[in-house]
Amino acid sequence: MICPFCKTEQEVVGEVGKKLVRLACKHMAGKPPSGQETVTLPTAQETIEIIVQTPEIMQPIEDAFAFSNLKTGDTPYPFQIEGIKFAVRNAFKVLIADEQGLGKTLQAICTLRYAMKHCYEAVFPALVLSPSNVKVQWLVNFMNWGGTDFIPQIIEDGKIPPIEGFNIYIASYDILRRFSKSEKVVLVSKYGHEIETTKKDNPFYDFPFKTIIMDEVQAIKGDSKRTEEVKRIAKGKNIIALSGTPIKNSAAEYYTILHLLAPDKFPTREGYLRRWVRTELVNGYEKHTGLWNPERFAEYTKDIIIRRSREQVKEEIGLRVTKANRIFYHVDFDNPKLKEAYLKAEAEFIREMEQETRKKDSVILIARMAVMRHLVGLNKIQPTVDLAEEYLLENPGGKLVIFTQHDDVQQAIHLLLSKTCADAGYEAPLRFHSGLGATERFETVAKFTDTPGIKFIVGSTLAMGTGTDRLQENCNDCIVAERQWNPANEEQAESRLVRIGQKKYFVNATYPIASGTIDEYFTDIVEVKRRSMKETMDGVANEWDETSLLADLYDAIKSKGRNRLVRGW
Repeated sequence: MICPFCKTEQEVVGEVGKKLVRLACKHMAGKPPSGQETVTLPTAQETIEIIVQTPEIMQPIEDAFAFSNLKTGDTPYPFQIEGIKFAVRNAFKVLIADEQGLGKTLQAICTLRYAMKHCYEAVFPALVLSPSNVKVQWLVNFMNWGGTDFIPQIIEDGKIPPIEGFNIYIASYDILRRFSKSEKVVLVSKYGHEIETTKKDNPFYDFPFKTIIMDEVQAIKGDSKRTEEVKRIAKGKNIIALSGTPIKNSAAEYYTILHLLAPDKFPTREGYLRRWVRTELVNGYEKHTGLWNPERFAEYTKDIIIRRSREQVKEEIGLRVTKANRIFYHVDFDNPKLKEAYLKAEAEFIREMEQETRKKDSVILIARMAVMRHLVGLNKIQPTVDLAEEYLLENPGGKLVIFTQHDDVQQAIHLLLSKTCADAGYEAPLRFHSGLGATERFETVAKFTDTPGIKFIVGSTLAMGTGTDRLQENCNDCIVAERQWNPANEEQAESRLVRIGQKKYFVNATYPIASGTIDEYFTDIVEVKRRSMKETMDGVANEWDETSLLADLYDAIKSKGRNRLVRGW
């Protein structure tokens, strides 16, 4: 019979369930009715629909889910195989929401490997959308797990669009907008009226992608231009979404990806918010927070969302550590000039807050707090360097990752540690910042991991804390030199070390905290809330409400800083 994928005559070599047959080319096809010489066979798309509805498909084919890394020989863990089967079983429309470090990228790539053998025409070509810093990492993983079966095009800038002939395309979310062009057009109504409007065009819109892989899918939310671009490209296509933290601030952010995956279950944003999302009053404003009923939500979405935590699979994968040990190291505000500037900024903030007759601008208040946080960060440069030097003395064979928020803080720490390393006979530390291109980021991490003489890497929490892999191979200690407004970003950074491949029995995350400052107030608030967190998806994942945290921080600064204000500021 004719294979719907190869389009060539193939011998039938076996049966799979009641509706499918296995062909000599290893593809499956719909079984023709018996006793008929001329029949209309199912198309490739119809065949894949039969495949995903046929449970028996998993049993007769021993090697259907046998994958291996061509470089290392590693094979997926059983829970990862289950994730791959989940994607196939649910017609390639899923959110793989495993906790950070459990190999979501591997599961997505091996799902494509499966499709390459069994339903190529229904799944390829595929587009991978990811943060810009992990595009090269995706390319390397495709080569490691598929070799030359995958023919990828990395779309680096807004000049060269996707070109037909490849089967994998890798692009960042942000680059989509560079290809968008708007032009004025005149439409004529059926009554002859001319209507001037704007037409938006993008080569991604009409490109024949069959599957969209969305890495760090929390990047698409709300009504931003980025979200609209992604929604238009992904409409009607297979979607494999990946994220260990699909909700950072609010369950309302789920809607975009849920609607793309299951528009019949989540047809409108208003209906989703009303049925599933809690609403609370925060500072006099109504705000969406967590889920009304996480257990019921998990049951309702069990055919589109799969999530496993590190704790759940630690025995299976031999993971010796499932979370970081947070060590809070209190430091004094030693620099007199910085201390004076900080106290002045804090006093101005308190006065602004206490002027009840004047309307408070939240943007201005956050900006004032950002100034205080920056001054605290500058003060923690030397204590952070001292901690790093102490670590090197105690662990001469170890490596240390340092996360920062501000570029000048990062540069100063790097400069001081460069001198330390030169004096001690080590190679200079590395920097990882948002100014690096995708290839430079990949090479920086590889150099840190593969070079024994490099002991430190100093990087941005946001740039290095998402999507970066391999740090865990020979590092289990980090310093979070500056705090983030959203602790989920810090947890993402810690997870660069708490993941598959970590060989030690512990991971330490040291937080230098400036006593009596916004740093200490914020730490107290976060740690109290951390002990009483509500779940989002699975009963254990943290849900951070950034607005609520900042509101609590306002109050803490007012109450704890007022004594200094009374004494003379």
